[in-house]
Amino acid sequence: MECEHKMLDILKGAGIVEAKIWCGDTDQMERSFTEATRRKLQVLVVLGGDGTIRTAAERCGAERSYLIPLPGGTMNMLARALYGDLSWEDALEKTLAAPSPKVLSGGRLADKQFFIAAFVGAPTLCTEARESIR
Repeated sequence: MECEHKMLDILKGAGIVEAKIWCGDTDQMERSFTEATRRKLQVLVVLGGDGTIRTAAERCGAERSYLIPLPGGTMNMLARALYGDLSWEDALEKTLAAPSPKVLSGGRLADKQFFIAAFVGAPTLCTEARESIR
């Protein structure tokens, strides 16, 4: 829960005092995003990996909410493309200090969207091993 307290401190420092934070593992993500969607948020801050951020982007796009994706996964390709190698704390502080909306393009493969890059075919067989090493 240390990152929860850090995030609340950063948000409070930026003048955001009524933040709602959902924390949980992957199996709780869908429930959290469903609740966030019901609240019709103006901004959703997501600390997670590329897959979690993709799911949040799909939800935000449908609701026309802004998304602040923060690096919290293994590769963080999207967050690195947006912020470079900044920590999630620095990326959040920088974004809140000088918000600059960006439109991201991506692609779709079957029923999944992707941003920056996608793993398809044989490389996806390594996903379980990569995650167990992490």
